[in-house]
Amino acid sequence: MNKKTRTILFASCILLFLLAAPGVVLYSQGYRFDFEQKIITKTGAFYCRVLPKDAGVYIDSKLIRKTAMFSNSALLENILPKKYEFKISKEGYYSWQKTLEVKESRVTEAKYVVLFPLEVELQEVAAETEKAEILLKMNLKEEKEMPKNLADFIFNDFAVSSDNKKIAFYTDNEIRIFFTENHYDLWKSAGDIAFLTRFSEKINQVFWLDDYHLLLSVGESVKITEIDERDKPNIVNLLELKNPKLYWDKNNKTAYILSQDVLYKISNLLP
Repeated sequence: MNKKTRTILFASCILLFLLAAPGVVLYSQGYRFDFEQKIITKTGAFYCRVLPKDAGVYIDSKLIRKTAMFSNSALLENILPKKYEFKISKEGYYSWQKTLEVKESRVTEAKYVVLFPLEVELQEVAAETEKAEILLKMNLKEEKEMPKNLADFIFNDFAVSSDNKKIAFYTDNEIRIFFTENHYDLWKSAGDIAFLTRFSEKINQVFWLDDYHLLLSVGESVKITEIDERDKPNIVNLLELKNPKLYWDKNNKTAYILSQDVLYKISNLLP
């Protein structure tokens, strides 16, 4: 190889480096070329934490990855900024699905996703002692003081979350959530009131299943709804029973349902 050839080869390598280096730097910093918009843009990310473990995370119907075995979470990075349909699913469970926007240099979060079983274990309570105890709790009227901030609203009843930061209050057909403190994980400030959902049938009872999900008796249905109202809340129809009356035993994570003088219990609602 003569000197002229070596010089040309060296110059070519320098030129290639100068051309490639900015792209490599931009790529490493999360920039991507958006072929739809025909621009170079900073990407965003999607983070979710899910129960139960080993759930699949989809973007626009494409499986991207499964949640980590021990943390029950997944972080999807380098997503172009726009709206996507996110879906989280696992065999034997209702899927979670929302259309959410990913923004530049920001992480879109879904931190309280719970997948509920497609088939619940509905067991008749046979033990007379347990039955008497639960029926007594169902019939006891809890002494509750109406929150001052809700004095201007007309509603049937309300329920306070176990963290005392949220109040679910409802009319015959609508549920709203009042936030007593800042709740940045739900993008809410103290005093915010969020409309959650509306049903065509009468809402009979509302219980907090955990701090982010409600257990409901609506008409002749037993339902669960999340309180994340972005896009629309995921609502699960658990079962249909004649005139169901609910009681949620939060200490044992067991739901009791009275229907036509028969008392049932469900013990597998929460993973």
